[in-house]
Amino acid sequence: MESVPFDHKFTKGEEEVLDFWNQNNVFELSLERNAQNPRFSFADGPPFATGTPHHGHLLVSTVKDVYCRYKSMNGFYVPRNWGWDTHGLPIEHLADKELGIECGAVDIPKLEEGIKTYNEKCKSMVMRYSKEWRYVISRLGRWVDFDNDYRTLYPWYMESVWWVFGQLWKKGLVYKGTKVMPWSTALGTCLSNFEANQNYADVEDPAVHITFPIVGDEECCFIAWTTTPWTLPSNLALIVNPGLEYVEVTHVETERRFIVMKELADSVWPQTAKQRKKKKPKPYVINRTMLGSELVGMQYVPLFDYFYERKKDTAFRVIADTYVTTESGTGVVHAAPGFGEDDLRVCLAFDIVDKHEDPVCPIDPAGCFTPEVTNYEGMYVKDADALIIEELKDRDRLYKQSVHKHRYPLCWRSDTPLLYRSVPSWFVAVEKIKDDMIANNRKNRWVPEVIQTGRFHNWISNARDWAISRNRFFGTPIPIWQDEDGDIIVIDSLDKLEELSGQRPTDLHNDVVDEITFPNPKTGKEMRRIPEIFDCWFESGSMPYASHGYPFKTPDFDDLHFPIDFCSESLDQTRGWFYTMLVLSTALFNEPPFKNLIVTGLILAEDGQKMSKSKKNYTDPMELINKMGSDALRLYLINSPVLKAEPFCFSDEGVLNVVIKILNPWFNSYKFLVQNVHRYEVGVGHAFVPDQEKALQSPNALDQWILGTLSNLIKFTAQEMENYRLYTVVPKMLGFLNSLTNWYIRMNRSRFKEVETDPEKAETALQVLFFVEMTFNTMMAPFTPFFTENLWLNMRKQLPENHPNKEDISVHLVPYPAPFVVDDELVSVVDEVFFTIQLLREVRECNKLSIRRPIKSATIVHRDQNVINAIKQLDEYIKLEVNIMELKYDNDPSTYARTVITPDFKQLGRKMGKKLKPFSAHLKNMTEADVAALEEAGQLVFDGTTVLLSELVLELEFIVEDPNVKGSSRKGFLALLDSELTNEVLMNWQTRNLTSFIQKMRAAAQLQFSDVIDIHIVKQGEFVPVKGLENDIVPEFADTLFEAQKNNLEKALRARVVYAEPEGEITYEDEMNFVGYTLVVKIIKQ
Repeated sequence: MESVPFDHKFTKGEEEVLDFWNQNNVFELSLERNAQNPRFSFADGPPFATGTPHHGHLLVSTVKDVYCRYKSMNGFYVPRNWGWDTHGLPIEHLADKELGIECGAVDIPKLEEGIKTYNEKCKSMVMRYSKEWRYVISRLGRWVDFDNDYRTLYPWYMESVWWVFGQLWKKGLVYKGTKVMPWSTALGTCLSNFEANQNYADVEDPAVHITFPIVGDEECCFIAWTTTPWTLPSNLALIVNPGLEYVEVTHVETERRFIVMKELADSVWPQTAKQRKKKKPKPYVINRTMLGSELVGMQYVPLFDYFYERKKDTAFRVIADTYVTTESGTGVVHAAPGFGEDDLRVCLAFDIVDKHEDPVCPIDPAGCFTPEVTNYEGMYVKDADALIIEELKDRDRLYKQSVHKHRYPLCWRSDTPLLYRSVPSWFVAVEKIKDDMIANNRKNRWVPEVIQTGRFHNWISNARDWAISRNRFFGTPIPIWQDEDGDIIVIDSLDKLEELSGQRPTDLHNDVVDEITFPNPKTGKEMRRIPEIFDCWFESGSMPYASHGYPFKTPDFDDLHFPIDFCSESLDQTRGWFYTMLVLSTALFNEPPFKNLIVTGLILAEDGQKMSKSKKNYTDPMELINKMGSDALRLYLINSPVLKAEPFCFSDEGVLNVVIKILNPWFNSYKFLVQNVHRYEVGVGHAFVPDQEKALQSPNALDQWILGTLSNLIKFTAQEMENYRLYTVVPKMLGFLNSLTNWYIRMNRSRFKEVETDPEKAETALQVLFFVEMTFNTMMAPFTPFFTENLWLNMRKQLPENHPNKEDISVHLVPYPAPFVVDDELVSVVDEVFFTIQLLREVRECNKLSIRRPIKSATIVHRDQNVINAIKQLDEYIKLEVNIMELKYDNDPSTYARTVITPDFKQLGRKMGKKLKPFSAHLKNMTEADVAALEEAGQLVFDGTTVLLSELVLELEFIVEDPNVKGSSRKGFLALLDSELTNEVLMNWQTRNLTSFIQKMRAAAQLQFSDVIDIHIVKQGEFVPVKGLENDIVPEFADTLFEAQKNNLEKALRARVVYAEPEGEITYEDEMNFVGYTLVVKIIKQ
């Protein structure tokens, strides 16, 4: 292996790896190597290329890349083809801006070549940011084939979408109807409910109370409340709740009579707090009370006469439905079926309108009144609100008005208010297959499962028929050809189109196929395509088949590998892509679309707000990558709550912490390995040859512990990855890295230095460390593909020619590690040793005893002698780790502490009931003999109830009175430190301080362990008296202490120590205080 630099430049290293991958076609090699193996199918939700990638894209790309790399390293063939969503509003919105189009239906025909010009503009812009996407995704480390992509505008993709629609048509799952849909007046089209829910704002709208005189009793009026005055010209009915009470009241001041819901009367005629306090009479009196059902059929005087002649026989009467609530308004709802989903549903049920005719909807695509509403023709409806209110006021139909502030949906592309209006649409009859969808949703795995069984299950349980047509322009045309009599032919393939028309177009957009006509085979009448195009969600929902061009470009169904093995997108796709894929897969094959799904949460800005380019509340992803590297960003994202579908506030500092707390320690452990391999090779005079068997057969307890921990990690990773619980894997791996760097390496440093005195011992330590580092590096390859490649390229050089992975030029071509046989009992023992070390450290920290300060002695107390015997095997490590000069053991805690027993309230609360309080008092009075008997028996009986030892909490309470002795206890262990500062302790302390100081100098000089150095130390200046604990430190004692350091320093530093001024060039120089003296330390590199 080559020497490594003092620190690692992560971004530079990643760029070098990218060059290596590209020059050696490593991604292609990984595909070729597994081409004949079982396939792992993967679906990539297609993004739009009309903007650059954000953190959400990088998150799901990382999750996808992790799994695809992991499966590839496990021998699966994992083709990964990028996809692009190229149709729909995002691209049309850009084209509208560039072409100056305000309303497509009006402005597009005015273009030079009409729709052809428009579509060509869309095509020219649709891949605007594709290069940026390719660069960012590649720089993230994701392997994906951009060259053999799919795009929803490719003819073979669009033809497959036609086939999907044709199958639905043949199954009777397509029909034409009318639906109230969110409508963008800026874009001139309806939106899906998913799109409509993406953008809300607080708005102020006029709120009006309108009177509706009763025919035959015009002095009595219904009162209805609305915040959409512009819908009042289209009023056709009033809706009440049939099961709730209504009242006819007389307003005291005006003597006018009105009908409203009883529970809402006080909100229509409210009293002030002062009036209520003085118990003033209400401003109305109740004449009579009736149920809403008694009002059904009553007629009222229409507000306007625009539609009177057309609807007088069926409309302008009271109807009923339970959707009317007591939450707001008057309990009487004004119904305009052309502008409200519930309005339309109830009006259809009461035959106010007919399902075979369009409901009253007198507005154009731009949201302006049509000529039917003569007074306001051509006026934008929101602008007409004030004029309509004024007219109603003049005609004495306005009872009162106010301003209502509420949340209102805006167009997600134009930020203009959405209107809800009836639209003739083509529908997929989702409600017919809803039960099958629910059943199919139970057949696959969602992570986290709560999204599957909660949010998504609820969504599909309430699924309604899906409006799949759009009155837009750039998209896949709905392949319905129709003649003037309404006869329909669905074209589900180019072959069928060619058969009927004699034409086979190479472009399936509407500017081409709309020119294709053919005679009706039955009547000879001309058939033309209908004007609608597909909702782009229908196209993306067809992705599992259309991305392969099935059944034309890819005729064999088995080649689809359907259902898909794995996909992953964010939580907002619950009502989007996940849903549309399930609808179509159920309709076509009655199968779920995928087997495994990871749902990620939403990434927010650090302040908890939505990330916004305009607000500049987040750092551009590429700026972060260029500064801290992709591996750091990847680890940060996949080790966060977002992997549990929870929201996550992104922090740049969090990425930096990954570098500081994870990648840097990891690199240091690797650097330590390389340096000690070089030290070993210099010491023994020949190359170090890694040997897995030697590593696994090491007799050293700590070696077996780290090997066992590694093997258990491999088992855990395999289990969790197969269950797609990625959120559990990364924390476990990082926990192992902590064990490796903060426990194993630190506690074994001395073994690596014993090349001259015990080369076999040093080699064993190296064999284990090399094997562990290489195995862990391979395990982490899917997660941190760049850094692991950097390390592999160097470690591979150390492998012997006969090593099975010697020829693997990339870590990503190496098989994923398999577990090996380990001593699980020994792993548990070492874990107890580490717990003991942590307990001793806690005693130090609580008593402010620096780890550099040696402790005279420590005592470990535990009742179980077997535990003590196990820990004794590693007591040298404990002394080294906690800086203890002597370690003692005892299995009788009574000398140091008394046992305190309390109930485990979680376990015993319900079991003991009222006995728990006297039982707690009984436990407090138990003697040490009672405790010993309890531990031997494993249980006790209190007032007829048997209580197990496992249902009790045993703690040790410290009772030693010596002020120098400090202690702490937990989990049956008692740890005591004797902190008396003796001259011997002081000497040991100074040795450690001096050693640590010189090691820091060595690091500052960027010297390698293999560098041969001399250390020169001289005293400078006069002695300054120091107060000691046993005696005042005088020059004679200080001199003795100083002289005694030489041998200790040479042993610790593996360098020659000279107490004299050096000759020759000084490599590094510094000074420190040493019990009364100032020492000047100079390092000379030989």
